Amino acid sequence: MPTSNSRQSIIGGKFGLPMTISMADQSPSFLEGNPILLANARSGIRLAVEHSRPPTVWLPSYCCGTMVAGADVPGTSIRFYAVDEHLTTQGEEMLSSVDPGDLAILVDYFGFATDAGLMAALMQAGVLVLHDRSQALLSDSPKVVADFVLYSPRKLIGVADGGILHARRRIDRDGLAPIPADCFGPLFAAVLQRRDFDIGAGDRQWRALFAQGQAHMPIGRYAMSDLSSSLLHRAFDYEAIARRRRANYETLSARLARVALLPDLEPGSVPLGFPVIVSQRDRVRDHLFSHDIYPPVHWPLTGIVPEAFHESHFLATRIMTLPCDQRYAPADMEYIADCAEEALAC
Repeated sequence: MPTSNSRQSIIGGKFGLPMTISMADQSPSFLEGNPILLANARSGIRLAVEHSRPPTVWLPSYCCGTMVAGADVPGTSIRFYAVDEHLTTQGEEMLSSVDPGDLAILVDYFGFATDAGLMAALMQAGVLVLHDRSQALLSDSPKVVADFVLYSPRKLIGVADGGILHARRRIDRDGLAPIPADCFGPLFAAVLQRRDFDIGAGDRQWRALFAQGQAHMPIGRYAMSDLSSSLLHRAFDYEAIARRRRANYETLSARLARVALLPDLEPGSVPLGFPVIVSQRDRVRDHLFSHDIYPPVHWPLTGIVPEAFHESHFLATRIMTLPCDQRYAPADMEYIADCAEEALAC
């Protein structure tokens, strides 16, 4: 029988604002150079496509719908390349389909590195590459540097908004508009209230606020808020966050390797979460919900990716991501594993 989690709270969901802010400026690798600081990652995709104007944008068949929305630019077609249920791309098949001048988006799924050899081969063939590191904010930097590199800090840490785009070629960054108030206001309130909730000083209203802000999320030339930019430089101990995420992942893998999508944590990878594949995903997930564990689904594909990509759709109906982030202690990982094993045994 699972014991209660150590925080007597919930496990998973939106991050809250950090409790403290240091006066010392930090320079994490994702902020080095002169990146464009945007309201969100999908706006980074939009800027890259608008800047390069490729005939075709190639997206992986296993992807988030916001990526498709970001790439949807008049005059550019969107096509998908196959990604199987192990998140593997058939490189030769992809290389035979793309044309010089196209833009291919390669993803570091769950913080694990994409195929650097394929990236290099695409660039050698004259294909522009956007390396989507939205889930790999703290993972080691790759040896191959793509034409564009994209990050989404709020997937791993407590900021209200933010996307970071690095580009090898100059992109006009003048005239970025502030993130709209009907988006930022609810998102800021959500991360503030989630922080209060985590210390026992509030209810779960942050969930509705987050959904409200997400519903008004813009795509385009919108700047990251000054608050999020300041927090990224001053509020987080990135090395400690990386260590905790890796340790928590390994704790879950020791218990749940048989259902893990990626049981072996690669050196240098800092995971987004611990993805598992289960045949009765929704039933298992409901059981976890009943124990205040909230694993997200990455991602629903129906109506977004053509049904012809059977393996990606197969994965999308069976996957969920167990939380293993820096908010939680080893005891919380054991609690998650206990609850998951109880559900899987039913």
